[in-house]
Amino acid sequence: MADKERNMQTWNAIGQQTLEICRVLRGKLLDYCKREDKQKRDLLMMDLVRRIECNLFAVLVLTKDAVNRGGTTYLKLPVGLLIRTCLTDCIMGLYISQLSEEEVELLSQTLTEEYVASLFSRAEVYKDKVRDILPGDEDQLEGWYTMQIEDHFWEYLKPNPDKTDKHDCSIWKVDKTGQHITLQKMVESLLCNGELEKIGDRLYSYYKYFSQYEHFSEASHGDTLVDFGMDNVSFECSIETLKNGIEIITAKI
Repeated sequence: MADKERNMQTWNAIGQQTLEICRVLRGKLLDYCKREDKQKRDLLMMDLVRRIECNLFAVLVLTKDAVNRGGTTYLKLPVGLLIRTCLTDCIMGLYISQLSEEEVELLSQTLTEEYVASLFSRAEVYKDKVRDILPGDEDQLEGWYTMQIEDHFWEYLKPNPDKTDKHDCSIWKVDKTGQHITLQKMVESLLCNGELEKIGDRLYSYYKYFSQYEHFSEASHGDTLVDFGMDNVSFECSIETLKNGIEIITAKI
């Protein structure tokens, strides 16, 4: 089979798969919106389902463009990165599905604490956004950003004794109550669960492959450019594995 023909077949298969998944997930999301009794565990899982659906829709858009361009593999890189993100969210959704209510609350608290901690390094982003509409010197803009954090996340903050400049948001630090859990730890938990062991292993294998799309090397860069028949992965199987994981998540909600 000519490379161009193979590429077109692969892109068309990816398009059909992602379209089917997006349709199903969009329906499940709309149905869930009508449910009155929403538990925290299910809300987190559905948030991850929405992220997966959104990213798969982006895969669908890119796939359509690749087909319109004659099956070019130029867009393999962003598609692979999007699939990797979906795999990450699917693994996390499966991990949450096996947690108790208390464990879900602790995980949610930990994730929020990590989000707030990340705000301290984003002052320059805020300044760039408001500099034109709220002109002021750098200290004043920094002070406004600090107040934004205080207004929205006061309960997560405690004084940082090493900092004294009240305009600098680093006068605060996050009072962390939970312990960060890595994706590796989530996978290890799935591998200890007889029901989720197989799907967890497959999802993580594809996650590790597509991680090479994010972490640059000459070898991985080559994989993102070659025709579908010349690389080391089946995009169709990766999406089928993702679909299988999503089905388990939605069945538990």
